[in-house]
Amino acid sequence: MSRSSYLVTALAGMLLIPAAVLTTAPQAAAAATTVSIGLSLPAGPATTALTVTGRGFDPAEPVDLFVGTHPVGSGTANITGALGGTDVRIP
Repeated sequence: MSRSSYLVTALAGMLLIPAAVLTTAPQAAAAATTVSIGLSLPAGPATTALTVTGRGFDPAEPVDLFVGTHPVGSGTANITGALGGTDVRIP
């Protein structure tokens, strides 16, 4: 099982649209899958609370969420590969 990491881009304390930078280890003979993430808010100042959702993960895959190099949350995909609402706070 691989672990996915996503980068949510922040600039000068303002949250921007997610960059969705996937940094998973490649799996041999794995089919290409489109992974997507979504944010409950498109922008906000530092300390903004928001919810991150996603789909296209492997079932039960652990997912780490970052703003820059700061870890802000993690979750585990469900049996269909969806990441339910994971609450994070932007540093």
